[in-house]
Formats: sequence, C-alpha cells, structure tokens
Amino acid sequence: MSYLDSRIIILNSEHGIQNNGSYKSDILFKFQGLLIQENDIEQVQISLINAEIPVSFYTINYTNNMFKIEITTLKLITIPVGNYNANSLITILNTLIDDSNLSISISRITGKLKFSHNKDFIIYTDNDCSIGSILGFELNNTYNSSVGLIYAIFPSNLLGYK
Repeated sequence: MSYLDSRIIILNSEHGIQNNGSYKSDILFKFQGLLIQENDIEQVQISLINAEIPVSFYTINYTNNMFKIEITTLKLITIPVGNYNANSLITILNTLIDDSNLSISISRITGKLKFSHNKDFIIYTDNDCSIGSILGFELNNTYNSSVGLIYAIFPSNLLGYK
C-alpha cells in the first residue's frame, strides 16, 4: 500500500538566511521536519512548481565600480553600487572627481562620452574593478587626452548583465 504526501512550501527571500546582506542574491533556506526517515518510505520526490526570480542585478556593482583619472594627481574614485542612466552616472562622476574644470557629456547621437578639461589628463582602465567598459573604453588601457579631450571609443553601456 502506498500513498502520496503532498506539501506546499512558499519561499520568500525575506524569510531566508541572507548570506550577503541586503543584496538578497545568496539566500539559504532551512527546512526542519520536511523529510523524516522512516523504514516504510520507498521513494521521496520533491518538485518545484513555480519560481519567480527577477533579474535585479545592479549596473554598477563591486566588480566594475572603480574610475581612475589623473589630472594633477592620481585619483581612484569608487562609484556607489546601484543602477544609473547616463545623466545620473555623469553627475556622480563629476561629484566624486570634484574638479570644476572637468566636463563630462554624452552624445545623444552616438551614446559616446566626452571628457574635457582645460589641461591634459589621463584615464586609466587598468584596475581590476574598472568601470571603463561601461563608460565605453577598452579595459587594461591608458587614455591620454589630446588638447584636454578624451572621447570614449564605444557607446556607454548601462544595460547591465545579460
């Protein structure tokens, strides 16, 4: 004689053990008393009926949030983790670099960034967590301004992870 014992379990990220703080991308759920070892149990089957996992990765995260620029001194800027559009990213870069002579703009036609200053400067994309590819630069490169201008090679990419 056999019978089917069915249980519905609803998981919510608020009820799990959050292994990476408030990011909720690494959560552990512990089930106590769900399965009990008994001699007359021949088979155990567990099924997932439905799962909703939203794509909620930040565009700027801890793997791509560093900006390195040298105007008169070398500055390593850390951009706060979050989602940005071109305007909000330009605003935060200007705020963190804190140089009134630096201007960052984006072309509405090409989507490429332009950095300008009244003196020559250097942008580096050589650090492990460089934001360079998001800004439209190749990684592991050094970009020297010409007449106080540096143009990104590619359009800025704020689409996030695919």
